[in-house]
Amino acid sequence: MVIKNSEKALGVQLDELPHYDTINNFLMELPLEELEKIWTYMIKELFTKRCFDNYRINGKYRGIIFDGTGLFKFDEKRCEHCLRREYTDEKTGKTKTIYMQHVLEAKLVVGDMVLSIGTEFIENESEDVKKQDCELKAFYRLAEKIKQDISLTSYLNSGRQYICSRACF
Repeated sequence: MVIKNSEKALGVQLDELPHYDTINNFLMELPLEELEKIWTYMIKELFTKRCFDNYRINGKYRGIIFDGTGLFKFDEKRCEHCLRREYTDEKTGKTKTIYMQHVLEAKLVVGDMVLSIGTEFIENESEDVKKQDCELKAFYRLAEKIKQDISLTSYLNSGRQYICSRACF
């Protein structure tokens, strides 16, 4: 069944599927931008074929969830783009800096499923920035990217209250 579905999706005749290691090796060498193009193409095709129309909210809106999350936390700096937070021990007065990598995800709500439609890293432009990057700034970058990549004319944004209260698309 998997081979038949793959043949139909790819439009080619297959005798067998590549081993998962082969696929993994290929994907590891593929530039991230190409993976994003493939993902965007797949989502746009599903929109074009009106696959999501039955899942509109009130028959009009598409539900999009934006949520930021931390990926990694380090005791030492790993790159110049890491976010940083300083803590001061009240007893000793020593200051400790931790370094973090965060990401903002946009998910399309489709019935009981959610599909990723965009990712934006929350990261500093350089080591010596006065004001660090944040979810709100990443939201505006991600919203613009989604607006350009996937034309969404009506949506219902669900996320942090300060993001929801602002005009975004």
